[in-house]
Amino acid sequence: MACCDIGWFRFAASEHLIITARLHPLRCVEAVRLAVDRGLAIHGAVGVFAAVVTEFEKVVDALIHEMGDELDRIEDYVFETAPRDERRRLGPVRRTVVRLNRQLRASVALFRRYQRWDEPDPLPTGTIEMAETLADLLGSASQEMQGLQDRARLLHEEIDSKISSETNRHLYILSIMTAFLLPPTLVTGFFGMNTGDLPFAGEHFGTLFAFLLGGLSVWGAWWFLKRVGIL
Repeated sequence: MACCDIGWFRFAASEHLIITARLHPLRCVEAVRLAVDRGLAIHGAVGVFAAVVTEFEKVVDALIHEMGDELDRIEDYVFETAPRDERRRLGPVRRTVVRLNRQLRASVALFRRYQRWDEPDPLPTGTIEMAETLADLLGSASQEMQGLQDRARLLHEEIDSKISSETNRHLYILSIMTAFLLPPTLVTGFFGMNTGDLPFAGEHFGTLFAFLLGGLSVWGAWWFLKRVGIL
């Protein structure tokens, strides 16, 4: 899933007029403009703003379902028998969820503030009713987005846990192999010294005896590790 681009809707508004300007139109604003061109009746600047926010909620709702499906697919891979690193796929989802959740919380807080408006400057007619409706609408989306954020964080922790467990298993195997190979390495190092009077130097089967001694040292290492409970 590609990370979506989030733009800011900056505007100036009065009772009957709302003005905004961008080089490239926002999807939500463009959708409202096209709806007006097709004959949708919207009354006043408050109605236009409410229509834009409603379109935004529709986009967010579609993204919630899309990101939920993506998290489902990542979970299917992560919880397979073989561990898989899906952090690269999870990263864009987490970034998008965090950015949208931040914007949703800020929007809900703004509408709640409008509901409790006690400033001397009056709000345009219908603003408080619009704020109540949009706060409930975006509040539900914010709760769903928060659920996705928690789910993505737990999934990331699960991926890290499985990768850490697999790494520890590999290190354990390497440690056991090192413990097995260390004694015969000491044996071969001892018989590789260029000194006189080495054991088995004059024996016809000296090499075989040294080989058997190395194998015996491996068995001794295995017995010791078994005895102390490492194996």
